Amino acid sequence: MDGPPAGSPPNRVGSAEWNLLTDEVSWSEELYEIFGRPPGSPPLSLDDLPSVLLPDDQPKLTSMVTGCLVDGRPMDGEFRIVLPDSRVRTLHMTGEPVLDSEGCTASMWAVLRDVSELRRSEETVSRTRDSAQTDERIERTEHRMAVELQETVLPPWRGSLRLPQQGPGALDIAAHYLPSASSGLIGGDWYDAMELPDGRTLLTVGDLTGHGIPATSAMAMMLGALRGMAVAGIEPGALMGHLNHLLETSVQPALGSALCCRFDPATGLLSWAQAGHPAPLLFRDGTGRQLPPRTECCSVPRPGSPTSRTRCACSPAMCWCCTRTA
Repeated sequence: MDGPPAGSPPNRVGSAEWNLLTDEVSWSEELYEIFGRPPGSPPLSLDDLPSVLLPDDQPKLTSMVTGCLVDGRPMDGEFRIVLPDSRVRTLHMTGEPVLDSEGCTASMWAVLRDVSELRRSEETVSRTRDSAQTDERIERTEHRMAVELQETVLPPWRGSLRLPQQGPGALDIAAHYLPSASSGLIGGDWYDAMELPDGRTLLTVGDLTGHGIPATSAMAMMLGALRGMAVAGIEPGALMGHLNHLLETSVQPALGSALCCRFDPATGLLSWAQAGHPAPLLFRDGTGRQLPPRTECCSVPRPGSPTSRTRCACSPAMCWCCTRTA
């Protein structure tokens, strides 16, 4: 009977019997294929069988055979063998003792199945599952870190705030952050209000593209630079130009938009500059209108682009709204 064509996969199941009285060994043709041995070669005895196993699996086979021959227990276990070409296969072996008329073990019969592909598939699934779980843990950790960074940088106050806290012409400020309902990712949005050393008030709103730690880290850098320049007395228009340069030269460039307003309570004058961001909305007597902008882009692709700079006089009865979206 001709064997399988060269290169074809072996038959997956073979059988064997080891006679303890005559030392005869019988192997099926399929078992020769499984062990990678040429047909007609001597089958492996029970003493020789462990020599083709990986060293770590040899004690397992010895225990199975001893339990079957000495204690009469059925065998059921797996071990790995090394083929003559150094490939490794995983075999599942089941068997039981064959008793003579006096109830003594005369031989051992076994069925061996090649389960290598099955075990490889299971390992692949396990690695994929572990990788997915690891990615999920990393995503949760990065989300938590992004949230913590955002909460650290953004103003601690919620609801309303009055600036400056003393003196006439103070502003009543209210702000609320509404993250996107379609995504659980933390972005680079910010809002801020702070009293400047000269008594004026700084109001800023902005957004950087992206999500997660890179976006919140860039936002923290931008907001820190903005606050520092405002405290140093830099006008909103020039301040926007410096922020644009900061984005251009950053190690991780980003696209973004910003609105910077400075209010002088002594004169009622609002100075503001925008870069890629909607202009403020001005409300008077219940009617709102958008202040006329000259919109420019605050981003890396447009180095040195100008920003819109505008001033308007405000009365105590006025209200303005600075939004991240139009």
